[in-house]
Amino acid sequence: MSEYRYYEFQALDRPLTRKEMEELRDISSRAQISSRRFVNEYNWGDLKADPERLMDRYFDAGLYLANWGSRWCMFRFPSTSLRKDELTPYCNKETVFCRFHKNHLTVSLDADIEEPDWIEGDDMLDAMLPLRESIVQGDLRALFIAWLRGIQEIEYDPKETDPEAWGYEDPVPPVPPGLGELTAPLKELVDFLAIDPDLLAAATEYSAASGNTAPTADEIARYVSALSQADKDAMLCGIISGDDPTGIAEFRQQALKFFRKRKAGHTLSPADKPLAVSTLLMRTQTIRDERRQRAAEKRAKAKAQRQRDQREQQKEHLASLIGREESLWGRAEALIAGRQPKHYDAAAVVLRDLSALAASQGTGEAFARRMQALAAAHSRKPSLIGRFRKVKLIE
Repeated sequence: MSEYRYYEFQALDRPLTRKEMEELRDISSRAQISSRRFVNEYNWGDLKADPERLMDRYFDAGLYLANWGSRWCMFRFPSTSLRKDELTPYCNKETVFCRFHKNHLTVSLDADIEEPDWIEGDDMLDAMLPLRESIVQGDLRALFIAWLRGIQEIEYDPKETDPEAWGYEDPVPPVPPGLGELTAPLKELVDFLAIDPDLLAAATEYSAASGNTAPTADEIARYVSALSQADKDAMLCGIISGDDPTGIAEFRQQALKFFRKRKAGHTLSPADKPLAVSTLLMRTQTIRDERRQRAAEKRAKAKAQRQRDQREQQKEHLASLIGREESLWGRAEALIAGRQPKHYDAAAVVLRDLSALAASQGTGEAFARRMQALAAAHSRKPSLIGRFRKVKLIE
């Protein structure tokens, strides 16, 4: 199988300068480079730069995938837009990485998938870009979903004598509200990281409903009236001058985060005590067993229905043969006389219908005698006799 690597980076808060674009061109002569985007695919070789350094210097979002299963999605934020203590519980050093650099921080959501489906990276980053603003507004579902990827490969064994060694008793980070109401970008992330749907379903049971977090006009008015005059003056000056668009965006994001947290009531998990990884894994296994049981029952029900339909069709078919027995015997003998394999197959089908019809009418012994006589008459045709035996027309 040929190799496939896909890199994409996007500059969101500001466009790249001409000098920066020239610096990126020195890194890759083949990449698609614009003031907002850097894209390159590799079927051999690799990117001649450190993706983290590219994020630090140029970009606000990045995505990578390889056909052997390595994947990551990175977002860069102004360091003032997120609190470290909010992110730390989700950073597991396996699938969620939070890295501070000068005046910004980068969050990376990673996966290493065994036997991945073949996917290509076009448009994937665009589909997940809204996650960046959602995270700034306090929606940490993306981080929690990536954290789930870190425990997904644990083969839980309740009989393990040293559960701490396997991380079974590690606490689950705060479960964000709204896991049962995933947005399209979050669903894209779930697919991108190949999250186990049973694990996600188990976690959803510990997630409160998100509700409508959009503030009303009255709520916005009360929030603004509570701001200091200095904050209001600075914001209006920034809007008029246009000198600080990033600051205005950060102000809006902080306000939206306030409304989100207040409406969520800070209730991140309904559990009475910290949820343990083992509890989540046990519930996942139960959900998986129940799902498989439902699927097995559905298959069994479908199979039984097919068998009933087949019996009914067979009954109707046999009814259509009544009174035509002699012509069917003649048809079988004519086919046998053709001495061709396909004619032997067709003869076996006709005789099998006659056998089933005889069984339904209680004349099976008479059919067996006539069938034995027919086989004896053609005993020098081993291919034909083999077909008779295969469909159990003779012993």
